[in-house]
Amino acid sequence: MPEFKNPPKHEFRGAWIASVANIDWPKHYSDSPEKQKKDLIHLLNTLKKTGLNAVFLQVRPECDALYKSNYEPWSFWLTGEQGKPPVPYYDPLAFAIEEAHKRGLELHAWFNPYRAERIIGLYPLAKQHVVITHPEWILSFDETA
Repeated sequence: MPEFKNPPKHEFRGAWIASVANIDWPKHYSDSPEKQKKDLIHLLNTLKKTGLNAVFLQVRPECDALYKSNYEPWSFWLTGEQGKPPVPYYDPLAFAIEEAHKRGLELHAWFNPYRAERIIGLYPLAKQHVVITHPEWILSFDETA
């Protein structure tokens, strides 16, 4: 690694952890909470070892949440059923914050503010999902156009 004459006092070195479509974490929506926790700890340990100091965790992938919310349903990508909390219950965001901080990592909640449904009809939407409660807010587009 190169040495700098006047190194910065603080560098911001981070990585994204995507939850939509189980890209990075959770690895699969059928994984138990214990497996999800184990996988996240492994991922955080790996990021720390590579010299990163920040993590951007996608906590709102499709107008749903990886945390308890009064406004949005639990994410399909967490449990395989939108609106269903993890069983046994845990708060994935609180767990991620605690584990990141144990490793000296900042954790930034990554909200996807616009995507409501990645693939229309891929899975049943919870009754409190915005596509159901406010269909007039939704703009669909044809990806093949």
